[in-house]
Amino acid sequence: MSGATVADCDLSPKGVLYAWTFLHVPRMGSISFDDTGGYGVGQIDLPEGVRIQAPLVGTPDDWQIGTTMALTTFPVGEDDEGNEIVTFRFEAVH
Repeated sequence: MSGATVADCDLSPKGVLYAWTFLHVPRMGSISFDDTGGYGVGQIDLPEGVRIQAPLVGTPDDWQIGTTMALTTFPVGEDDEGNEIVTFRFEAVH
């Protein structure tokens, strides 16, 4: 919808896994594979009615459609001053 009003809103840190896939490529920003030979990406439905796509923690054995997922952060490097740089991903809540 072109020209629609946009507003900021807070989103829940938990949702439900709608779909997932495993990418057999190095993680974005990396030149090598981690221990799993790739990484998972999922679509998570948040209670506010938003579906987001994000990297997943774990292996394919950890994810099932309908699993509750929680937001977490993980380090991806350091800036020029040595401060840790982090991004987000979701992990299954058991």
